[in-house]
Amino acid sequence: MRRSGLMEALAAIASAIALLADVTAASAGDARIGRASAPLCAGCHGQQGEGRVLGPDVVPSISCQHEIYLVRSMRSYKTGERKDKVMNEIFSRLSDEDIDNLAAYYAELKRCF
Repeated sequence: MRRSGLMEALAAIASAIALLADVTAASAGDARIGRASAPLCAGCHGQQGEGRVLGPDVVPSISCQHEIYLVRSMRSYKTGERKDKVMNEIFSRLSDEDIDNLAAYYAELKRCF
């Protein structure tokens, strides 16, 4: 194996390890607790996270999304990395544990839209 091939392989392994670490961290949420906080999201995303059309806006489905994706998305709103006035305001008031719990709840919903 050439040196550049070895470096690429090592980079791929490092990425896989980082992803596994994220999976473990993201799986720490408690879906039962997240369900209690879900009404916060239901006004726009629907009762089961199905998404909706609100006037000119399309609000995406969040049910059955992968837990890691949900955690990363929610935290990026919290930090302001993703910009949306409503979402930034909501997530600025939630702890990382709150976000983990919400993500666990929406990820485990059985009905995907």
